[in-house]
Amino acid sequence: MAEKIGTSILIPFQEMNDLVQESVEGCKALPGRGHEIILLPDAEIAFVAGVKTMVTGRVRPSAKRNQGFKAAKGKFIALIDSDAFPRKDWLANALKYFDDPRVGAVGGPNLTPPGDSFEQKMGGLLLASPLVAGPHAVKYRVEKMHECVDMPSCNLVLRRELLEKIGGFDETMLTGEDAKACHLIRGLGRKVLYAPDVIVFHHRRKLFAPHLKQMMNYGRDRGILIRTGNSGGYSLVSFAPAALVVFSLASVPAAFFWGPHPVLWPLGLYLAALAAWALAKSPVNSAHLFLGGVLTHYAFGIGFIKGFLHPTHKGSF
Repeated sequence: MAEKIGTSILIPFQEMNDLVQESVEGCKALPGRGHEIILLPDAEIAFVAGVKTMVTGRVRPSAKRNQGFKAAKGKFIALIDSDAFPRKDWLANALKYFDDPRVGAVGGPNLTPPGDSFEQKMGGLLLASPLVAGPHAVKYRVEKMHECVDMPSCNLVLRRELLEKIGGFDETMLTGEDAKACHLIRGLGRKVLYAPDVIVFHHRRKLFAPHLKQMMNYGRDRGILIRTGNSGGYSLVSFAPAALVVFSLASVPAAFFWGPHPVLWPLGLYLAALAAWALAKSPVNSAHLFLGGVLTHYAFGIGFIKGFLHPTHKGSF
């Protein structure tokens, strides 16, 4: 008799590469046999032993995951990005929290792999800093277990029945579909948990250009979620980078024409706080961290304004 599948692990990607292979091998190495692994590529790939493959066509990750979970056999749907790989106890640790019927979804830290490049590690330090990422920093570091607003789909396990009830993921969004799904699950009266022992290692985008592009996309889609009432939280803090952009556009030109003015003091305090954090975190790399922190806020803020003002624009692939 075939062993019953309890969990389906979905890995969406465009085409096979070394990072995808690392993710697949990490999932295959998970202990136990009560789970299946479903690969979701754009087109046909070479045979991979021990997994299922479902060709999705060139669609967004959210659409890939929808196709995957509809064909999955598991009671639980485990999501991981194709550039991430799990710690060996990832799945076992996540599933134990579902012993509480009130829990609808569980996520945990997605940590920077030790083998990432210098530019990637700098991006990881920025994401894990509360001064840079605000309440989202907990998603990139190990903290105490708590109930949260949302968790990212690079490390998220959900009850299949709830995913079906909310209609799956919003396929119009490039990012942010995970936050919307968590918001809807919480609307059903279930909890979304941050669990410190549910760990994956997630390769970072390099600082500066790739990281900043990602932050702009995050900002845009967070703006869309807040404008459409699907964010579930983080509204006030999400406006902060946008306020920084508007304040800079208004105050800096004024100071150029009329000289230093007390109105610039908040901007000076902000820059001083970032500089102090960067020096304390890594004196040798403080310039990278300081500039990266400032540009991260501006990139997120510009993206947020775009998404908030034009919520029908969902971005590209």
